[in-house]
Amino acid sequence: MTCFDVADDASKLEVPSNVFFGHSRPIQRSCYSTSAEQLITTSYDGLMVRWNLSTGLAEPFEGKEGHTSAINGVVTCGDRVASVGVDDRIVFSLLSKKTYEQSMKLASQPRGLCIASSKSLIVAICMKHLYVFSLASDAPTTPLTMLEIPLEASTGCISQDGEMLAIGKTDGNVEFYLLADGGKSLVSVSESVKMEAECTTLAFSPDTSYLIVGDSNRYLRLFEVEGVSDGKPKFSRTREWRDHAARVTCTAWTPDGKHLATGGLDCAIMIFSPTTTSKIYEVRNAHPANMITSLIWKSNTELISTGQDACVRTWKLN
Repeated sequence: MTCFDVADDASKLEVPSNVFFGHSRPIQRSCYSTSAEQLITTSYDGLMVRWNLSTGLAEPFEGKEGHTSAINGVVTCGDRVASVGVDDRIVFSLLSKKTYEQSMKLASQPRGLCIASSKSLIVAICMKHLYVFSLASDAPTTPLTMLEIPLEASTGCISQDGEMLAIGKTDGNVEFYLLADGGKSLVSVSESVKMEAECTTLAFSPDTSYLIVGDSNRYLRLFEVEGVSDGKPKFSRTREWRDHAARVTCTAWTPDGKHLATGGLDCAIMIFSPTTTSKIYEVRNAHPANMITSLIWKSNTELISTGQDACVRTWKLN
């Protein structure tokens, strides 16, 4: 939106007095920088912006290395930002400068990005490949390792300590990998879990004691995780919910791991706890007539949501 100071007779428009940026296409993904206290969102048209949440103002990223189509994954660590898009590229950017810096072609189409912030490790989850990169300030933009995987990946997540990777597949299976040698090695483990339909969202709890999995058939299943430190992880199902009226699209844990939020194609946001058998709270039509596309807990009580309505909304959990 462009604002002008207009003369009383409205005879002419001078130089714009202000320009307000935002999304005009569905927001796909988001991430939050705790160090800069800024939100980053990406949209279907390849636009990436950073938000000052205190003022509500957004500024677009710029540069010739930007994406040319929909961005379906974004993470940040320190001043560095990584994003992946349908143009089959991973792009590295600088948050402080709002600039796209470097990009690399990937061997198959990316489905998303996940980050282990404590280790500055990120994983680009592609349909047929997994790429591990370091997002440390002095790290190169070349992958630490790359692994070709069978069948098609649809989503994935990494534990915050950077030790375990979970990959959801289009056939409903969830496969697991251990990261070793600082992310330079991915080791497949025999343990797996099965959902009713295509996996649409995964998230480890902050302490890796739980894994939440959502699928396209409305199921949410909570698994207790054990044995990661021994290299022999085990997963036991402890809860199952089916409260969404359509596919589950995103999940997010509070920093303390006591609650998790879920969003769906049904435009609803729901709050669950691993210790309760039913949902705690529901916001219906959270993004009116539009799918929830991403969720981020800014704190244990502050939730940020994005939707296909191109809007960012903030919520308070009492």
